[in-house]
This record gives sequence, C-alpha cells and structure tokens, in this order.
Amino acid sequence: MAVAELILPNKTLADNQAVGMEHWPQDAFAAMQRLMNSHFHTRDRRKVARYQYNVIGKLVLDNIANIAATVFTRDVNAWHSSFITQDELTIGTPAILQLRCRKNWKITAACRVRRCQDIGDGWYESYVEFSQPQVRLG
Repeated sequence: MAVAELILPNKTLADNQAVGMEHWPQDAFAAMQRLMNSHFHTRDRRKVARYQYNVIGKLVLDNIANIAATVFTRDVNAWHSSFITQDELTIGTPAILQLRCRKNWKITAACRVRRCQDIGDGWYESYVEFSQPQVRLG
C-alpha cells in the first residue's frame, strides 16, 4: 500500500476512509476506530509528521525466540511506526517489524518498542522506533 494521507488531529476513520483496513478482522477495525476517536489520538506529541498506513504486519521480538505479535499499523514515517496489537509489549524491547506492502515488496526493519499502552478490550496501542531510517516509508 502506498503511503496515504497525513493524519490530522481529530479526524475519524470515516474521514480517512479506513484506507487499507477493509481486510482487517472486525475486532481490530473496532479497536482502531476507538483509538482514532479517543483522547489518545488527540494528544499528538509528534515532531515529524506520520502518514496513514494501514496494513497487517508482524513484530518479531528479538529477546524471545520464535515469538511474534500480529500488528495492525496506524501510521508511519521513516523513523517510526505506530500500531495496535493484542500483545502487551515491553518498552525497550528490540524487535524486527515486518510489513507486506503493495507493489510486491516487503519491509523488514530492526526497531525498538518505545510505547505500549492499554486502550481497552484486550488491545494495546504501541509504536516502534526504527534503528535506521526506512526511506520507503518516509
């Protein structure tokens, strides 16, 4: 999926037309909708803009062999990706983020978990910081 539009504070999923989320499980879609319409989304502390980027990915945790979390991405830039997941992640954990994209390419990026907060109903909002800039995402 190509990088879509800039997420603006106080926009809803309907405003952003849920780009790329048509194949998500209903509970993941509902969790993202709650997040985007909540106070978590309106407190934007970002120094660099991120772009809406809704794909299903995998976060492989470096410190636990063969353990991966399914992630549903919210937005990205060359340095970060935010997502929701049903796995509680430990802040500071090194990991590998794998995203499958259109145009038959896949992003595999070393990263570190920088945030994981409970958003209810068994879902967590998290973001990772990439070890190296991911120019295809920026």
